[in-house]
Amino acid sequence: MTRRFLTLVRHGQLEADNGADSLGPKLTELGWRQALQASRRLATLAVDVIHTSSLRRAMETAQILAVEHPNIPIRPSPLLWECVPALPENVLRWLKDRPTGPEQPLEETAPLEIQPWLGVLSGLEDDTNLEAGFQQAQAAWQKYFIPARGKDRHDILVCHGNIIRYFAARAMQAPPEIWINLEIFNCSICEIIIEANGRSMLTSFNDNGHLQPGQKTQF
Repeated sequence: MTRRFLTLVRHGQLEADNGADSLGPKLTELGWRQALQASRRLATLAVDVIHTSSLRRAMETAQILAVEHPNIPIRPSPLLWECVPALPENVLRWLKDRPTGPEQPLEETAPLEIQPWLGVLSGLEDDTNLEAGFQQAQAAWQKYFIPARGKDRHDILVCHGNIIRYFAARAMQAPPEIWINLEIFNCSICEIIIEANGRSMLTSFNDNGHLQPGQKTQF
């Protein structure tokens, strides 16, 4: 029975965003070291392809991982960009009905059960941007998390914290909005297996044993 093995790597620590262009900030010096540690961890993995977000911090991380796999193609895609991949129904209802305007800051109008989501919501430009994130995350799952054909496949996906947490929730067939209750360090590793019948299994999450204590960062 063939299987698809997906190794998910979050990008390394990023510099403060200076707004230079739409591809976002690059890795810090620590981010490069984190990526190098991850590349050594995955050096013996038999890899067929490296998929990566085309944002700069993910592309740089993927290029460092590829040093240990020099003949493996790197395939960038905006499908793997960071996004808000899902929200619970009560948050969506509150967003629809909430008071709006500069005199109505989110933290003052949000009920207690909405408070954990304020950090996520504050970065959104509008509801169109929100729906685009939902659609992107679902499309990414449907594209990459599919059964292998003919023989086992080993894919690396280099992407971002929110969407990796969403993939983990989907792999467990849990409500996708639980992604906010998961945490993942820069350049940590997650593993998901897709069996021939489509069953998904999360086999590891936020594996960061290759990082030194001082290298464990969240942004």
